[in-house]
Amino acid sequence: MEQGSFSGHATVTNSLPDEGKGSIPTMASSLYRHATVTTAIAVAIPRPIAKTYTYLLPENMQGGTLEGCRVVVPLGGSRVVGVIWETDIEVPEKLKKKLKDVIQRLDSKPLLSKNVLKLLKWTADYYMTPPGMVAAAAFPPGMHGNAVKVIQIRNESTIRQYAGQRKTIEYNLLKTLAPDNIPLDSILAQEAEKGLIKTWWQPKKLPPPRQISIIEPLVPPEELTSAGHSLKKRAPKQAALLLTLALTGAIPKTELLIAARSNRNSLERLRQLRLIRETIKKVPRDPMLNTPNLENKPAPNLNKHQTEAIEKVTAVTKATSEIKAETAAETNKDKNKKDKEDKKDNGREKEKGKEPKTFLLHGVTGSGKTEVYLKLIEKQAKQNKGAIVLVPEISLTPLAVSRFNNRFPKKVAVLHSGLSKGERLDAWSMVQRGERSIVIGPRSAVFAPVKNLGIIVVDEEHDDSYKQGSMPHYNGRDLAVVRGSIENIPVILGSASPSAESWQNAQHNRYTLLTLPDRATKRELPKITLIDSNKEKFTLLSQQLLAAIGKRTAAGEQSIILINRRGHSPIQMCFACGHVEKCPACDISMTYHRHGEVLRCHHCGHWKSAKTRCPQCSGEEYKRQGPGIQKVQDALKELLPQTRVIRMDADTTGIKSAHWKIIRQFTNGEGDVLLGTQMVAKGHDFPNVTLAAVIGAEMGLYMPDFRAQERTFNLLLQVAGRAGRGEKPGEVIIQTTDPDNPIIQLACKHDYKAFITQELDMRKTLSNPPTTRMIRLLWSGKDQGKVKKAADLTCKTPLPQNCTLLGPSEAAMAKIADKYRYSALLKAPGHATLKAAVATMRKTFNELKQTTVRMDVDVDPRNLM
Repeated sequence: MEQGSFSGHATVTNSLPDEGKGSIPTMASSLYRHATVTTAIAVAIPRPIAKTYTYLLPENMQGGTLEGCRVVVPLGGSRVVGVIWETDIEVPEKLKKKLKDVIQRLDSKPLLSKNVLKLLKWTADYYMTPPGMVAAAAFPPGMHGNAVKVIQIRNESTIRQYAGQRKTIEYNLLKTLAPDNIPLDSILAQEAEKGLIKTWWQPKKLPPPRQISIIEPLVPPEELTSAGHSLKKRAPKQAALLLTLALTGAIPKTELLIAARSNRNSLERLRQLRLIRETIKKVPRDPMLNTPNLENKPAPNLNKHQTEAIEKVTAVTKATSEIKAETAAETNKDKNKKDKEDKKDNGREKEKGKEPKTFLLHGVTGSGKTEVYLKLIEKQAKQNKGAIVLVPEISLTPLAVSRFNNRFPKKVAVLHSGLSKGERLDAWSMVQRGERSIVIGPRSAVFAPVKNLGIIVVDEEHDDSYKQGSMPHYNGRDLAVVRGSIENIPVILGSASPSAESWQNAQHNRYTLLTLPDRATKRELPKITLIDSNKEKFTLLSQQLLAAIGKRTAAGEQSIILINRRGHSPIQMCFACGHVEKCPACDISMTYHRHGEVLRCHHCGHWKSAKTRCPQCSGEEYKRQGPGIQKVQDALKELLPQTRVIRMDADTTGIKSAHWKIIRQFTNGEGDVLLGTQMVAKGHDFPNVTLAAVIGAEMGLYMPDFRAQERTFNLLLQVAGRAGRGEKPGEVIIQTTDPDNPIIQLACKHDYKAFITQELDMRKTLSNPPTTRMIRLLWSGKDQGKVKKAADLTCKTPLPQNCTLLGPSEAAMAKIADKYRYSALLKAPGHATLKAAVATMRKTFNELKQTTVRMDVDVDPRNLM
C-alpha cells in the first residue's frame, strides 16, 4: 500500500468515534479550555470516515496560512493528528459551546502547497473517499511518531532571543526556552510567512549504523519450514521468523523482524536452538546502496519524431508561460481591478490555450520515450522548474534513477515504499525545502511537494499499478492529469500500448496525441514466433525455446523469460484421494513453493508445511499441478545447467533494495536469463537482451474482468519490446495453449491500433468503460448472511435515471482473509449521476447499522475480482 502518514508527536490510536454523534463531538471536557478568541475549522482525520470534524482553534495558534497545517485534536478518548481542511466554518452559537479546542498546532506553515491541497480535496470528492485518508497519502510515513520539528532561525527573527546562538533548534526545546505567556505558534506562523524562519521535520533517531546484523539459517529451507510448522500454535512469532528465513535465506535482522512481524526474544530463542546465527556486515548508508550508474552514456541524437514531440509540448508550455506573465503584469497595473482582470485573463487563457496540456506519447517499445522525457525536463530545469516522474512499480526505479541522476546530478529524489521511513522522510523533506527538484516514484509521488513544478511525466501510463487497491482508491495517472490542470503545466502520458481510456481521450481531442512509430536504434521490431504448447512433449519449455536460450548464452547475449505466476505449482493435490489444499481463510487453492517446501496463500499470507499428511486421507504423496516460476527455474537449471538464471518476482524482491540488486546483477552481465513475473516486462532497457519469451501467454485471458484482453495484449506487447533494444537484433518466442486467439495474434503483429479499435468497439457494445462510467461497491464481513443481507438491502435503494445496477452477487473471490465478499457494479453516462447514486446507497447502508459489515466504494475500478 502506497500511503503515508501525517502523524506527529501525538499518540494515534485505532479507536473509532461514534459516527452517530455527527461531525461535532458532544462530550464537553474541562481538559480542552477555550482561549479568548477562537475560529471554527474543519479537520480531516485519518480514519475511514467520509467527513471532516469541526473544532475551535484558539487565538494563540492562529496566524499565517492555516489550511494544510497539521493539528492535534481530541477524538473520543484519544488524541489524533489531522489536517486543517477548511477555515472560518460557520457554526451556530448554540453548537459552538459543544465544540472542543485544538490541542496543538504542529506546523507553522502548511507542509503542502495550496495546489497540492486543492488536489487532495478534488481526490476526496471525486473518489468519494474519506478526506483524512487522502491527506495521509500525501505525507511520508517517516513523519509518524519518531519525527521532530526543526526550526532554522534568521537573525532578524524575534525568536532569536530565545534560541541563543543556535542556527537551528528543535520546536520542543524552543517551547521550553520561550516564556509561557507568548503565543509561540502564532509568532512562528507569521514569521514563516515572512521568510524569517524555515521549518521541517526530520527523524528523531540518528541514521542507521554502518554495521548491521545479518541473520543466516543453519539448516536447509525445508527444515526451517518443518520446524516452523510445529511451532505455529505455541510460538507463532518464532514460526513466522522460520518461514521468512526459509523464503529469503540470509537477511538483515531489522528487515527479518519487520517482514515476520516478530521480536528479538523470539529470534534469540531460535539462536539457542541452533537454527540460526548472527553475523555483522558493513553496508553503505545510502538508501540507493550507492549503486553506480546503470547507464552512463552521453545523450543520443534525437530523431525526427522525437524532435517533433518535444517541439509540440514546448510550444504549449511557452504559450502558457506567456499568458501567466501577461496576467501578472496586467494585475500589477491595477490591483483594485483584480477580480475583473482575473476573469478577463481566464477567458484569454482558454481562448489562446485551446490545445490540451495533457499529451499521450504513443511510442513503440524502444522508440526513445525516456529521452523525450529527459529533454522536456531539461528545458524546465533551465527555468528552475521541477518535475515529477511517475513509474508504475518500484522495479522500474533503478534504471530511471540512474538515467535521471546521470543527466541531473544532485537534483533527483526517490519516493517509494522500498525505502525506510527515515529515508523517505529525508527525501520528502529535501523536496519540500527545494533542495531536490525532480521526484521519481510510484503513484503516491503525484502528491510530492515539488517547488515551482513545471512538468509531470507518467511512464507506462496503461499500467494497473497506478490504481491503489486499498482505501483511498485513487489512480495516480489520473491525478497527474488533474494536478497538471491545477498547476497549469504539461503532463506527458507515455506508453507503447496506451490504456483504452487514454486512447479515447486522445481520439476525442482531450489529449494531444504524439507518436514515435520507429525504434530509436532504427532497427525493426523483433519478429515473434508463436508456439503451440499442446504439440510439445515438454509443455513447460519447448525445444525451440531451449535452443534459443542456449544459443544466446553461448554468444554472450541475454534473455528475458516471463511466466506470470508465482511459486512452483498453483495446486497441490493428494495423489491418493484427490484432495486439493486450500487456504482456510480464503477458500482458494494454496500455491506450492519448492524453496522451503511450503504452501502459501498469496491473498492473506496463510501458510503451512507442504510435507504434512493429507488432512482427508493421511496420504503423504502429492501431485503438484500447473506451471509456476519456480518450476521454470528448476527446469532451466536441469536442462541448461551452464545458464545462469536470476529470478525476479514478489518472493525475491520482498526485502529492501532487492530490486536494485537484481537489476544491477543482470545489467553487469552476472546472469544469462532474467526469469520473472510481469515486473520484468515493464520498461526495462537491457541492450544485451536479444531474446524475450512468454510461457503461458493465455493465462490472463479468461479472468472474469472486461479488461482481461487489454491486460494480456499489453503484457505480450511489453515483454516483446524487451528484445533487440541495442545494436543486435531481437527475437521473441510466445508459448501458449491457445495460439489461434485473436488477441495473441494481434500482439504477434505488434498491431496496437487494430487491437484498440476492436477493443473499444466491444466496450461500446457492452456499455463498459471508457464509453461509460463505473463504480464498484464491495460489502465484506465475517458473517456471510449479514454481508449478503446488507448488500441486498443497500441495492434496493431507488437510483437516478440512466444509472444501471449489476448485482449484488458473490465477488469473483468470494472469501479473502476470513471475510465474505459481495459486490455490485454501478454504470452511468456521467460521474455526477454515479455520485448521486452512491450518496443515497450509503445513506441506506448507514441506516442498517451493520457494524460488522463494511461497504467499500471504488470509483473507476481497475480490479473486479
